[in-house]
Amino acid sequence: MIALIALLACNKDDPGNTDGTQPDDSDPVVETDSGDVEECLVVPLEITPEDQDTGVYYRDKLVVSFTGPAPDASFTLATTDDGEDHAPTLIPSWNDSDEQATLTVQGYLQANRDYALTITVCDEAYTSTFSTDLYGGDLSEDRDQLVDRVYLVELDEVTFTEPEGFGAFISLYLDVPILIGVQAVEPDGTAMDLIGAQGRLKNDGTYTQKYYQTIDEVQYHVPTWPFPDADFNGSPFFSGESEKIELRYDGAFVPVYDFHIEGTFAPDGSSFGGGRLWGLGDTADMASLFGEADDPYYVCELVAGAGAECEVCPESGEKTCLFLKGENITAEHLDYIEGIVEQDDSPTSGG
Repeated sequence: MIALIALLACNKDDPGNTDGTQPDDSDPVVETDSGDVEECLVVPLEITPEDQDTGVYYRDKLVVSFTGPAPDASFTLATTDDGEDHAPTLIPSWNDSDEQATLTVQGYLQANRDYALTITVCDEAYTSTFSTDLYGGDLSEDRDQLVDRVYLVELDEVTFTEPEGFGAFISLYLDVPILIGVQAVEPDGTAMDLIGAQGRLKNDGTYTQKYYQTIDEVQYHVPTWPFPDADFNGSPFFSGESEKIELRYDGAFVPVYDFHIEGTFAPDGSSFGGGRLWGLGDTADMASLFGEADDPYYVCELVAGAGAECEVCPESGEKTCLFLKGENITAEHLDYIEGIVEQDDSPTSGG
């Protein structure tokens, strides 16, 4: 690992200095209050992306942790492949102890490129290399070709980072498929209308929109979720919000308020990647998934033991809502579905 290599590099033995004498003038030193000098031993401890990582998303930030405070460290980034040189500016932000720097890439990385991140600290330089994936390249087709395309988000494959420590738990009990469709793209390309729907896995391994659900022997339409005026200014990147979506699973209703989804379309529109989603989910009905249908606070009490705290829900006024955040989403285009059918939650004609 790069951290181990760096640690060995910074503490390498000097063949001419084996008798315990002071280091020569080439070794970085700092002066203490007593006037004594000591060797600077701060080195990179962990670098994200790791050395030789592939498939890095072009909007990701870079993170460097050190073995001690390193406010004077410097960072440079450059491409190492045969394409046009790209050396974007890095804007570091430090944590309170000056031991971790988060580097924002001004103007973002480029798709399908090889990069070298060089960190200089205590007059020593350390390099980590990585490459980006295909997302972030310009669309190879007209934006209108995205209209009526439907993309599959499988919640059980989403990496849930909040509530912290409960990612696997959330994925296990929120494993319903979500469909995201493109309804329209503004002529100037700055915005688009998206629509979401709950999906259903068919016996033949394909997916379809979930159209109906029976509740108390009455059949209802399963409502779709509008994402009007989704931001497309950063094409091929998009981001959209829906006031509320509602997941229906095994008789449980899980409303998610202020639901946000974002991602970047592949140049050919065959998928979107780098996706993230978040929202405030009402867990009151999820207790039924654990056989605790009479305890709407069951999930909140469960996560409270790990330091997570539920919030008051907008509609019920009960403290059963939990902030959910998922990352690392790749959603494939389902070319056998042409558009999502808009529905409300009304009973069907035969209900």
